[in-house]
Formats: sequence, C-alpha cells, structure tokens
Amino acid sequence: MPHPIAAIGNGAQLHLPIAEYVPSAREDEVVGRAALALTETCARRFGVHYTVRSVEQPGILDGADRRYGVVDVDEAARSGYARPSKKADGAGQWRPSGREYEVVTGRTPAGEPATVRAADGAPVPAGGCAQEAWQRLHGDDDRLLPLVDEVLREAWTQTLADSRARAAETSWIECMREAGHVFGHRWDAAKSVGTAPAEQQRAMAKLDATCARRVDYVGIWHAVDSAYQRRAIARLGDRLPRALAARRDLIARATDIVGRG
Repeated sequence: MPHPIAAIGNGAQLHLPIAEYVPSAREDEVVGRAALALTETCARRFGVHYTVRSVEQPGILDGADRRYGVVDVDEAARSGYARPSKKADGAGQWRPSGREYEVVTGRTPAGEPATVRAADGAPVPAGGCAQEAWQRLHGDDDRLLPLVDEVLREAWTQTLADSRARAAETSWIECMREAGHVFGHRWDAAKSVGTAPAEQQRAMAKLDATCARRVDYVGIWHAVDSAYQRRAIARLGDRLPRALAARRDLIARATDIVGRG
C-alpha cells in the first residue's frame, strides 16, 4: 500500500480513486434537467402537461461518504445512522392524473399498456415519454456506470478479505466491547438498533463513530480500498477514459437541450 494512511474524521475527507472518472453532481444535474425538458416536450404531443418541476438526479457516487460506515462523530450524535435530509418531507413527490401517468410511463395506473393517442394518431412511445427522453439523451451508450460499479465491487470484495482492514475491524470490535457491546462486524452496530428509539440509535451511532476514529478504522479501510481501486482501474486500461468521454458527450447534449429551453 504505497499511499500513506490519513486520519479521517468526516465524510468530506474521503476521496475515492474512481472519482477521477465520475462527473460532478452539478454536471449530472444538467442531465436530469434535460430529461425533464424532453419528457415535457413529448407529453405535450399528447395534450398533457408534465407536472414534475424538478428531477433529483442521483450521483454515481452518492453514499460514498458512508462506504465505511458512519464517520463524523458529531453528525452521528445528531442524526444517528440516518443520513441528513437534503430536502423537506414531501418535496418532489409526483401526483399525476391517470392520463399524465399513462403518457409519461407508457402504462396505465393499473399496469396495462397505454392507449392514449396524439392528435395525429401516434401512440405513446414504448416505455412512455420518460423512456423516450432517456433514449434521446443516452442512446445505446451508458458504459460508465457499469464500469464504476465493477471497480467499486471488486475493490470492496478484496478489502473485506484484506488482513489490514480486518485488523482495523478487530480493533474496533475491542473498543466496542470495552463499552459493553459484543459485535462480530462493524455493520452489526447499526443492525442492533435498527428498530430502537431514535435516541438509542443516535447513542449507538456516536459510540460506533467514536471507536472508528479511535482506531482509525475509516482511514485504514479507505487506504486499503483505494489501493485495490487503483489496481482495478489499471486493469481496465482505456475503457474508463473512453466511457467518461461518452458521458461528457451526454452532458454536452444535455447542456444544449437545457440551453434551448
């Protein structure tokens, strides 16, 4: 493991090697806005006003700050194992009419194929307007996400079996045992309070993160995982750069669509 192990106290310090090949959340947001615009244009052909006004585009690396469990002690004390909410309850919920649902999804609310027709008699596209928008944006090329997933899965499997990562977990287990809790793996802590009152969940999450910081669990797992990610990236050769280039083309198309809107 040629790269040094850095002490990590919050998720913002986690920088995965695969992130070099992942567009920013802001760039991916443009793709969501373009998909919304294309879906709305399609829906208008069928006399439907698409009522979704914003699309939350999940980032490829969403959740990476919790890849090794809770990290920030203060955040764990406030939120427990739950991730801090980024939007108000109910925001972004879609409540379409039956016709809108049919046009956008290509199925009736009962699950039957859409029967709505445009003024010129054209049927709803296969998969609905949402699928048509997806195809116009992506075409048949969506190679980046499977490759990123491949790197993350391969590195994770190897990290789980790595003696350095396992030693860090053993140190965490001993720290938790000193506090009166017997666990076989770090993930067992969250599972043990999965249905417990919120106060108990927060207390366990805080202790979990405190022990992780004390033994530098996250720093060690991140260093080991990163080494395996770099190895997986090297094995893929030019496949990741080519997939990223295709993704950049997608973002350029989306930017053009949003700009025309």
